[in-house]
Amino acid sequence: MEMILDYIEEHLIETIYFDEIAKIGCCSNYNFLRVFSFYMEISLTGYNKNIRMSVAADELREYIMLFRRGICKCIMKSVISRL
Repeated sequence: MEMILDYIEEHLIETIYFDEIAKIGCCSNYNFLRVFSFYMEISLTGYNKNIRMSVAADELREYIMLFRRGICKCIMKSVISRL
């Protein structure tokens, strides 16, 4: 299962095909999806969506911090130039 989760995380921005993941898990597509859902307590599609949303949220937080730093620098320059 570790190899499958690594594969999913490495291919987040690409289209992930269930057949390829089932091959890594050495079983049919149908059986793999059932085992994955049982083991992870979430469907493969749901897991993939949650991982992608987590990555997007982290990137958004980073951009917000950069934006805030930029605003603070502009405000400080404006205040300093008025003195």
